[in-house]
Amino acid sequence: MLDEFYQRYDEVKTWKGYRLVGIDGSTMQLPTSKELIEDFGIFETRTENNRQVVLSRISQAYDVLNGLTLDAKIAHYRTSELSLADGHIQSLKSNDLILMDRAYASFWFMSKLISQNHSFVIRLKERRWNIAKNLLQSGKTEEVHTIKPSSEAIKKCKQKGISYEPLTLRIVRVKIENGEDYVLITNLVDTTKYTFQELGDLYRLRWPTEESFKHLKLRGELENLSGKTTLAVKQDFFRIIARANLSQIISIATTTNQTKNINSKRKSDYQINRQQAYRKSKKIIEMIEKIPYRKWLEKIKNFANELMRQLEIVRPNRKSGTVKYFVFDEGD
Repeated sequence: MLDEFYQRYDEVKTWKGYRLVGIDGSTMQLPTSKELIEDFGIFETRTENNRQVVLSRISQAYDVLNGLTLDAKIAHYRTSELSLADGHIQSLKSNDLILMDRAYASFWFMSKLISQNHSFVIRLKERRWNIAKNLLQSGKTEEVHTIKPSSEAIKKCKQKGISYEPLTLRIVRVKIENGEDYVLITNLVDTTKYTFQELGDLYRLRWPTEESFKHLKLRGELENLSGKTTLAVKQDFFRIIARANLSQIISIATTTNQTKNINSKRKSDYQINRQQAYRKSKKIIEMIEKIPYRKWLEKIKNFANELMRQLEIVRPNRKSGTVKYFVFDEGD
């Protein structure tokens, strides 16, 4: 399904030719059963009664511009996010630019990404990385460094069969909304092609990866599972993600031109409301499973028309809050 979309759809969104991929993780609460406790683990909450819950660790590689999950993992909740991210690499393409937060800044991981011709932008922990702390203290906006691995990093690289040769990387100072600065590290070292301002804006584009987990849990009812076995949990997990992808692909493919037409007539830009698209997609998916192929297009067209009647206004840099919906007449 995803390969068909990227190969056949002419208006896939990219950034300077790159597909922007955010990698991030979260937790997912599971029902209580002996099997799930053994396979995923139990977590003691910090409440007065120290309530225990069954948790899993989930992770995804997410196309932030097109709103699609490229790869997803579910594992024991004590599994590190970095370990799960390592598992996503095999699903990535050479034109993918990977955006990650501080949990993923590791010498061995960056070395592996470079060895497989992947580009990346990762936020550094200032307290852990001296080059980040020194850049902030210097007042400079960016530097290029040759980074040598620590003895611990060399050991990790040897365990994984990864090169531990020094890496030539660029670090960039970026100011965030509250006035504080943070530091990014990247192998996009061409300062003419990729300015430090562009890299700051680029990193902020990873936000939809985090938001998608919220949407999956709320509209996809990711934690409202149908069974208490490991098989049932995994089936529900991947089914919900597949449905979210399908509803997004149908929405993009059937409404892009109509949305452009509406935006050309109005001061503000509007987009498909993904919550509505996901909710309505259940009905169309069920219908498609029951009707002949020749009737699919008619049903998908009706689905698109419904979505076009309830758009949401695009709010640049909006991270959360109430979404305002607009209902359009057929002639708009």
